[in-house]
Amino acid sequence: MKRNVSILCLLGTVLALTLCAVPAYGAKGTTADLDLTKKGSITLTLKDSEGNAMTGGFLDCIQVAEIADNGVETTYLLTNGFQDTDVSLEDFLDGKQSAASLAEKLNDAVPAGAYKIASRPDKTGTVTFSNLELGLYLIRQRAKSGYYESITSFVVTVPMNSDSGWVYDVTASPKVGTVTPKETTYKRGRRLPQTGQLNWPVPVLAVSGIALFSLGWAMTKDKHEKEHR
Repeated sequence: MKRNVSILCLLGTVLALTLCAVPAYGAKGTTADLDLTKKGSITLTLKDSEGNAMTGGFLDCIQVAEIADNGVETTYLLTNGFQDTDVSLEDFLDGKQSAASLAEKLNDAVPAGAYKIASRPDKTGTVTFSNLELGLYLIRQRAKSGYYESITSFVVTVPMNSDSGWVYDVTASPKVGTVTPKETTYKRGRRLPQTGQLNWPVPVLAVSGIALFSLGWAMTKDKHEKEHR
């Protein structure tokens, strides 16, 4: 079987194990079945362990390599500025580098001028990147969503090889983690109920009260003394 079939099967299997999003793909697709004129899509469903949709934040879909047919075999060629970086696909395609390791390296090497398709999940946590050229893509989260952790960057191929042939519309469900909001603590101080009263009258009123009590007590005592004379 030609190298491109094993390459796409490897990527499909690694992605399945990494994302738990698609079944492990077999190798029934052949080079003859691959339509290089077609375009594909990548659809992500982002939900946490409780089934809540992650609706905020932006995700980038970045093409890393394109599929090229030189008449003998179909292979991958770096594109979109990655050809000018130190990134190499050889170890990954030969099974010597994991998909997670490749994604991390690609994420750190995204060229400043690389073309990105940015989108945000809808109310169901779904985001679709459509009308994609065939090739290898890096998916990463550029902006976080509320208290959710950013999803781990990953790679995916369009198309992917399945038991029924080539799948041009790829789906995946990256793991979404949550972060517990930090509780805000406040230092306790001398505070009065919110009645508009200020702190300064308190000692004044206290002294005035004592003075009035003393005056009243003195006047009462003087009156009693006069009555008993």
